[in-house]
Amino acid sequence: MENGKLVSIIVPVYNVEQYLRKCLETIISQTYQNLEIILINDGATDSSPVICREYAGKDSRIVLINQENGGLSRARNTGVRASHGEYIGFVDSDDFIYFDMYEKLVSTLEMRDADIAECLVEDVNQDKETGVRDEENGYYEMTGKQALYKLISNEKGVHPRYAVWSKLFKRKLIEDLQFPQGEIHEDYFYDTLAFLRAEKYVILRSKLYCHRNRPCSITSVPFNLKDYDKLKHIDERTKYLLKNGYADLAEASQKDEYETLLDYYDRAFKADMPWECEKIKNILWEKKEYIHKCGFKNLRRIEFRLFYINAKLYIAYKKIKDKLYVRVSKGS
Repeated sequence: MENGKLVSIIVPVYNVEQYLRKCLETIISQTYQNLEIILINDGATDSSPVICREYAGKDSRIVLINQENGGLSRARNTGVRASHGEYIGFVDSDDFIYFDMYEKLVSTLEMRDADIAECLVEDVNQDKETGVRDEENGYYEMTGKQALYKLISNEKGVHPRYAVWSKLFKRKLIEDLQFPQGEIHEDYFYDTLAFLRAEKYVILRSKLYCHRNRPCSITSVPFNLKDYDKLKHIDERTKYLLKNGYADLAEASQKDEYETLLDYYDRAFKADMPWECEKIKNILWEKKEYIHKCGFKNLRRIEFRLFYINAKLYIAYKKIKDKLYVRVSKGS
């Protein structure tokens, strides 16, 4: 598809020489051709800059920006400022996409008159070069507020994902938003602001984006002190929602904070960080009264009860649950 509105695809690049060619090949081979591909070399020290220059030299749609290392958020902000497209998308440079991803996302935005379109995601192992395409016809349509509630409450079934790379945004929705620099889980508050601006949100029932699970990634380790950034963003989100009259969303956001703390206790235990376990444990005990008032249901309710009886019981329960999950995943 050669005609159509310009789509700006922002690709931050930092030390991904092993995966970069695959990523770029899947972008330049898109059936939707009217693309502005913005590569931000974020001070990479491997051969990634060489690969970027090579592709910029052979595809006129590629714009290469070089800057000192400032992290993913700063690179994305640079890309948005440099973009000209009516639609804006993001791709992480160690991931890859299906050939018709942007054709389908653009078509969905325009046919449904939506502000944000999202596709489903296939999580692949770090060395996998192909995905197993899982495609269904149809889509899920909702308001931006409904999408945000589904995202925060993590409802069963299909719901939005905390990631900008599986989405295509109308420019007017996000051109003045900023990713928080120097932090991880940077999508949390960003998505909140974007979703609340969206009148219509659509999720395609097709897996079009392949996300690599890399063991060396900061978000893949059992627990990292940077994970507290997520709690900061959740707290900012809750306060913003309360201030602007979204009481139901604020309540869901508060519950999300408590669930995140409980999960962090388990992760810190697995990472053998007893001092962090104690810190998180104390926070959860301080919030015990509020947590009981939230009225958690089913398994989550059981987990909180076990934790408050004895944190060791909660850890034992999680070990059993994790083992069962592995067995089911392996089909045994």
